[in-house]
Amino acid sequence: MSTLRQNFGIYIIALWSLVLGALNLIRLFYTSGLGFSQFDVQISGPLLYVYQWTSLIFGLLFLASAFGLLRIKNWGRLLFFAAATLYFIVSIFGVWVTDLGDLPLQQKILLTGRYALSIVLPLLYLNLPFIKAIFFASDKQISGENNG
Repeated sequence: MSTLRQNFGIYIIALWSLVLGALNLIRLFYTSGLGFSQFDVQISGPLLYVYQWTSLIFGLLFLASAFGLLRIKNWGRLLFFAAATLYFIVSIFGVWVTDLGDLPLQQKILLTGRYALSIVLPLLYLNLPFIKAIFFASDKQISGENNG
């Protein structure tokens, strides 16, 4: 039971990674025209293809990192770092540069804050020394079993 309590935060972030992966794949489904969506896709042409490819890539990256985090693998932690950082950059780019929705300034600021909290907080947590030690201990335990 202590292991569950000790790894609870990691499991929450793994669940968050799973949700982000699923949402990106659902977005791909709806923008591809396969979904029975009521949402009107307001982008088309090459930008739509870029949007679909990024949804696919981020969906797969977050699902893979969720798997690694659930198994307490350091590669899952590192993959989440990479995916979350890139996702944050792409999301901020989408809010501030593309002007797809021509959003008011206040909404852009709120979206930026939301992205920052939902991505940066898990990154900070996974980089805490005692959390990193859990991942390194798991890797050492597995390599010790392989050598012994």
